[in-house]
Amino acid sequence: MRPPNPPAETERLLKLISYNILDTPPEAPFDRITSLAARIFSVPIALVSLIDANRQWFKSCFGVDLKETGREISFCAHTILSTKVTTVPDLTLDPRFADNPMVAGPPGVRFYAGAPLKTADGHSIGTLCLVDMKARAFSLLEEATLADLAALVVDELEFRSSQKRLQAELAEKKSIAAELEKSNKELRLALRRNSLLSTAINSTNVGVLVSDPNLPDNPAVFVNPAFEKITGYKSEDVLGHNCRFMQGPGTDREIVRKMREAIAARRPFNGLLLNYGKGGVSFWNELMINPVFDADGTLLNFVGLQNDVTARVNAQQALRESEARLQAILDNTTSLIYVKDTGGRYLLANRQFCTLFSPQGESAILGNTDSAFHSPQIALLLHENDRRVFATNSSLEFEETVMQADGAHTYLSLKFPLRDSEGQPYALCGISTDITARKQTEEALHQSKARHTAILEASLDSILTIDHQGCVVEINFATETIFGYSAAQMIGKEMAMLIVPPQYREAHRNGIRRFLETGEGPVLGKRLELSAMRSDGSEFPIELTIMRIVSDGPPMFTGHMRDISARKQVEEKLQQAKAEAERANAAKSAFLSRMSHELRTPLNAILGFSQLLQRRPLDERQTESVGFIAKGGRHLLDLIDEVLDLTRIESGNTSISAESVEISDALEESLSLVQNLAESRAIRFDVNLIDMADRFVTADRQRLKQIFVNLLSNAIKYNHDGGTVSVDCQKRLPALLCIHIHDTGRGISAEKMERLFVPFERLGAEHEGIEGHGIGLALSRQLATLMGGVIEVQSEVGRGSTFSLVLPMAANAQLSLPKEKSAFYGENGRFRTKRNVLYVEDNPANLRLMEHVASEHAGVRLITATRGGDALPLALAHRPALILLDLHLPDLGGEQVLSQLRDERLLSGTPIVIISADAMSRQAHRLLAAGANDYITKPIEVESILRLFSRYLTPAT
Repeated sequence: MRPPNPPAETERLLKLISYNILDTPPEAPFDRITSLAARIFSVPIALVSLIDANRQWFKSCFGVDLKETGREISFCAHTILSTKVTTVPDLTLDPRFADNPMVAGPPGVRFYAGAPLKTADGHSIGTLCLVDMKARAFSLLEEATLADLAALVVDELEFRSSQKRLQAELAEKKSIAAELEKSNKELRLALRRNSLLSTAINSTNVGVLVSDPNLPDNPAVFVNPAFEKITGYKSEDVLGHNCRFMQGPGTDREIVRKMREAIAARRPFNGLLLNYGKGGVSFWNELMINPVFDADGTLLNFVGLQNDVTARVNAQQALRESEARLQAILDNTTSLIYVKDTGGRYLLANRQFCTLFSPQGESAILGNTDSAFHSPQIALLLHENDRRVFATNSSLEFEETVMQADGAHTYLSLKFPLRDSEGQPYALCGISTDITARKQTEEALHQSKARHTAILEASLDSILTIDHQGCVVEINFATETIFGYSAAQMIGKEMAMLIVPPQYREAHRNGIRRFLETGEGPVLGKRLELSAMRSDGSEFPIELTIMRIVSDGPPMFTGHMRDISARKQVEEKLQQAKAEAERANAAKSAFLSRMSHELRTPLNAILGFSQLLQRRPLDERQTESVGFIAKGGRHLLDLIDEVLDLTRIESGNTSISAESVEISDALEESLSLVQNLAESRAIRFDVNLIDMADRFVTADRQRLKQIFVNLLSNAIKYNHDGGTVSVDCQKRLPALLCIHIHDTGRGISAEKMERLFVPFERLGAEHEGIEGHGIGLALSRQLATLMGGVIEVQSEVGRGSTFSLVLPMAANAQLSLPKEKSAFYGENGRFRTKRNVLYVEDNPANLRLMEHVASEHAGVRLITATRGGDALPLALAHRPALILLDLHLPDLGGEQVLSQLRDERLLSGTPIVIISADAMSRQAHRLLAAGANDYITKPIEVESILRLFSRYLTPAT
């Protein structure tokens, strides 16, 4: 809180002002008193504080750098209300100061003691005060000592004031005497001064121009010879004119504006201006303009002084460009460049150094030593190297190893001293080049040489080196074994005469000659199959690769030769086996495609009509019967799908569409698909989807859900009634996410674990009434492998099993926007009008099924055709909003019908959806590329077809 003013506040302030001390610089006598007070009382802060009307101003500060504070938060403003020393042992306990920002906040002042600075007439103008950051007691003796020191401050103020009064009186007397002497001298020197001034003005190298502001347009009335020399203008060219004629296109208009404002305000002006002399030659003019007044303050003239500083400006520009070039070199070199003083503190560091050791930039490096960036051991080593440079006063080179974010790096550091004018080092400059790769290369080269020798001798292939004349230089042991020669029989001999069959020798020699003449060798670096000759003259097939050995001398060549006699025999057998396998694979694919079609076609009617029946009101017995039909059909369809899936994966025909998938999203959808199964057995899910939010993996979303559904279904089916299925995820280094699915079921024994992923192997579950067909786990593991993941299993008999899906993590999610409501729905959610849908299908049951499905949708008018040849005429006659097309038709194939429809310009925008029992992915991809908009596999889902109608039908216009 702000303290009240002392009595006679006005007189107190006048007394303070009379000392003429406010806002004066620090003075030694006062600083000695605060320093002495701090030492005597062992406090960190001692202050001479003066209180004026609104502030507390500090004449002397020990331990803190302050100029002033507001009077309302001043401790000393309370002290001057008393004639005694004011002591507050703990400011936080005193209601006057407890909420003071310097107590409640930084710096957290706790103790205060202040003695008033009391003048001879009884006014307290300030205090000598002590401040501490901890609470403390203050004795009466200490209060007396502080009061004595405060009296010394007042004595110093009085002495200072008396001294200034005496100095003022003495100065006044001297001034009177000087004025008398000055008057005499001025009379004697007036003529001499005028003469000297005229000589100086005419002799100086500084251009002088005098203008008369009392004449219109402030014209020039005098110029000296230097002005004429600088500008090239004679006095007769200038006098009577304003000097703006020296301005030109490059003159800075902002500086001209400021100059005119100064002249208009009768103020001096200094500035650097680009002017133009006679003939249009530019020069940089360092211009100074001063107004000249008479004794009455009347403006007489403006005097302008000009200096041609063109050379200096150009030199400064060159210096700036040079510094910029140097800085660019420092910042763009890959080496580390730095400067340290003799204490090891950094004075300079280039951008590369800052990037590696200080992301905060150069400011975090300067002033620090190596201990701030390196371990104590490395910092000590670097310091010792620096010490040797200073000790020897010479350039030295070191190999220095330091730790960086990606591991240890070795630098070749050139360090040299920077010397003063007497040759003594005051700093060192270091240039450090990363030679980690070179060191690794040298080590690798050393190891490579050792490996080379070992490989030569251990290789089963012949390795042979020849010179530019075709003579053998070096061979390995395999060469002796393969060709039947000893090393002594081959080295120094022409290779062509030893191992090249006679019919190829001349071509071999021509190849060497052509390379020596042109530098080109058509067989170099290529793998060739040729015939070679043994020492007994027999020929055999070899695989040969010839490479040039790059060296400073004449070219040399190395050849790697392998006896491929056995391989040729094996290749012939493999070709036969491959042809057989390809025929078998083609037959299997054709069989699977045909079987898929034949099975799906009747299933389409079975499942479709069962779904339609389920949409009708049935009695309990009928509902149960239809349910059995749908369940049996769905089981058979799932079996077909999974067999096809597994077959496609094993044959390499399944592709994965990798994307960023949020685990919680895919898992939530999968849980909804198995919820009914879990509820039928009172099995509880323990899943915290919130904890899994923002966890993403790289996977095929649909395939990932397929794996989840398989694993969750198994965890439910092989659990006990009322059990628990828990799901959690865990990050696994380096960038993997592991999703654990744990059940509380019977567990799996060790002897059954090996058969867990074998297709159709159900480990005896088929005898226990558990539904399934034994493909799900095998298919899930194959899908996980395709997505770069793995499925792991841990199980304990009697306690349950944990299946873990491990997948690579992704950085972010691909969010999908919500779809807008279809434009052809009315306000009440009904279709505004019926749209024509053409269905081309020859199977009567399927036609009848689609008619029933279409009757479920308010916006569909179904038109049917049983022949492919009728599709185009019907489409042109009825202009359907959607065409549904089967592939197997009695007259034309579905692909041919699709081509006819797409070639018709009037139907170019009509969506065409293929509905086929052929579930092979190659078929679907081919038809989508041919112009189909979608591909649906039979048997159809009624709800899927209804959604298809809503997606493709367009509103009436």
